[in-house]
Amino acid sequence: MEKIELKGISDGRTVVNAQTEEEARAILDIADAHGYTWVNASKYSDKRTRWELRKEETCYFFTEGLMHGRKYFENEGFKIISAQEFIDLNS
Repeated sequence: MEKIELKGISDGRTVVNAQTEEEARAILDIADAHGYTWVNASKYSDKRTRWELRKEETCYFFTEGLMHGRKYFENEGFKIISAQEFIDLNS
């Protein structure tokens, strides 16, 4: 499946912060539906284990297929949007 551009992250410098497991599942369902995968080619649908590593600090960088804690992205100068903002833009 070809990647379809997702709203709110198209600048390539914005990440989405999930603060609950439910938010993580919702934003990763959106990523799956639009053809986004992790760099290692496994699907974003590996929702539980990835979110549980950092809990409310989990941020997803969809355009590169990465997930890190919030502090990493803050230190790198990324814009961080909330999961709810991302969900609202792409629903």
